[in-house]
Amino acid sequence: MSKIGLLLAHCALIPLVCGASTKFKVRRIGHVRTEACAVADFNNDGRLDVIAGPNLYLAPEFRPVKVRDVTSNVKGDGRGYADDFMNLPLDVNGDGRTDVISGGWFSKETCWAENALPSTNIWKRHLIDRTGNIETGLLVDIDGDGKATDLLPDTQHTCLYTLSGEGSFARDAVDGTCCNMGRGCGDLNGDGLNDVLTPTAWYEQLPGRKWRKHPLDIGFSDGGRALGHASNMIVYDVNDDGLADILVSSAHRYGIFWWEQLSERTPNGELRFRKHVIDDTWTQAHYLGWADINGDDTPELITGKRFRAHNGGDPDEDGPLGVYYYAFTPGPNPVFTKHAITYNEGIGAGMNIVTVDIDGDGDVDLVTTGKWGGPVIFENMTKNRL
Repeated sequence: MSKIGLLLAHCALIPLVCGASTKFKVRRIGHVRTEACAVADFNNDGRLDVIAGPNLYLAPEFRPVKVRDVTSNVKGDGRGYADDFMNLPLDVNGDGRTDVISGGWFSKETCWAENALPSTNIWKRHLIDRTGNIETGLLVDIDGDGKATDLLPDTQHTCLYTLSGEGSFARDAVDGTCCNMGRGCGDLNGDGLNDVLTPTAWYEQLPGRKWRKHPLDIGFSDGGRALGHASNMIVYDVNDDGLADILVSSAHRYGIFWWEQLSERTPNGELRFRKHVIDDTWTQAHYLGWADINGDDTPELITGKRFRAHNGGDPDEDGPLGVYYYAFTPGPNPVFTKHAITYNEGIGAGMNIVTVDIDGDGDVDLVTTGKWGGPVIFENMTKNRL
């Protein structure tokens, strides 16, 4: 991107846009202080439901039903933690009912809760692995079969878990070396195989599900505005030059960035990247969503401010909460334009934002939760049936 293009893009983002071009209706369906959620048709009635913390919220009323026990010490001011940092929907045991994969920072375990509906019993918890501190995680398509059924946990080492039978997972120890938090999956080098990304290395997938480690540096040596550890990483050709780039944010400090893959490689043949700032005016953008929410056939970047992620230890910890999308214009000089979905209304984001057509009207809605008390559905009004 040219210096002029960078300046124009940056200047367009600094002011807060108080009204989104794509309108959303806010529907708060709970007031529970947890940080992860998932959306799926859990009771097989044809409608999408929400699970967050101990409760399953059944559509269309989204009435809460307790299905899990979640350890929590979150106070009324949002300090503390609920030890449920990852909720991922997957039919683990192949019985036709969607279960939930979760992970705990304090329990240091990854497990799955077995869907017991229509019973009112608490769902049985099954251990997947003692993975260590779990920040969050992703369901990814590592084998390229079009199904995101591989678990990529965000923990202190790099590994994958693949369904190997009814209710069991096979562990792929990609790299046992300790690394910073933040994970991604995509074909970074254009060879047709999906790779695994961390903030300090990317792992090239070789035929036969083998891995080759390559260096990656997405800005940890950036002085006082260092990235800290990262959000999830999105692999996408941002500037439309045929090379895959990386979108990522600081999970706790300032900055949402895209890293441009350059055509020139290093002397020893490694990939090279150049950082571009999308927005560095607010903190704790802990998760990045990537979906076409305005129907223009181009994805938008969706994110929000996490609430008290480190209980007072992050910059601008008590700044106004918000959820935003960045309209994206691709090309040689890509531009991201910021729109506020909600701002300073006590609603932010947590460990993830689910992008899904929850009401079945043909556009993409958003679902998130956080220690501010949720979950919340943002109903996209583009194709509202009412």
